[in-house]
Amino acid sequence: MIKVVLNPLFYVLIGCFLASCSTVDISEQVTQPEDKKKALVDLLPESWSVRGRIAVLHPDENWHAHFVWRQKKENYQLKFSGPLGQTQLFVEHKQNPQTNEQFNTLIMGDNKYQNNQSMELLLEQFSPVNIPLTSLKYWLYGQPNPYTPFQVTKDKEEKIIQLHQLGWLIDFKKYQNSLPWVYPNKITAQKRQHKIKVFIKQREFEG
Repeated sequence: MIKVVLNPLFYVLIGCFLASCSTVDISEQVTQPEDKKKALVDLLPESWSVRGRIAVLHPDENWHAHFVWRQKKENYQLKFSGPLGQTQLFVEHKQNPQTNEQFNTLIMGDNKYQNNQSMELLLEQFSPVNIPLTSLKYWLYGQPNPYTPFQVTKDKEEKIIQLHQLGWLIDFKKYQNSLPWVYPNKITAQKRQHKIKVFIKQREFEG
């Protein structure tokens, strides 16, 4: 009787082969060269608007709103409203394309807050919600924020179905054609006990 001893490398090769036959592809980007950052940014239209619903869920408090996001290059306005159409929260981000200097405004009721640091900081300090808007702009289009490390899981059609970024686990569901692009209409992001659900009802593109 002949006894065959297999080199441990054989099992590694078999594992790699089986992984390559999987229906999903997992890749990780720790750093992004400038050309790859630009390629990811170019996947998004420059000027657009998105309408939908958002839920920010936390063990201490849940927050629900309709929203309209209007983006024009690096500038955007985002309005959150209640079921009867009343504005609950309004934010505006302006950025100088030459200097990258930014100016952020948050309006809630009769109160107005501003800074030139980040919109996330304004939301964290003065609003009842904590939303990573800088990255959410990319997540709305099924893409990672190219300026921070990320890990993605793709399906056979190369659409991202899951993303790990900034401590968030983001799931993209219900992809729909919005010619000439294909984008998700349902996004769920979770970071520890903090969860954000976004349902997109309508997209419009300009230019």
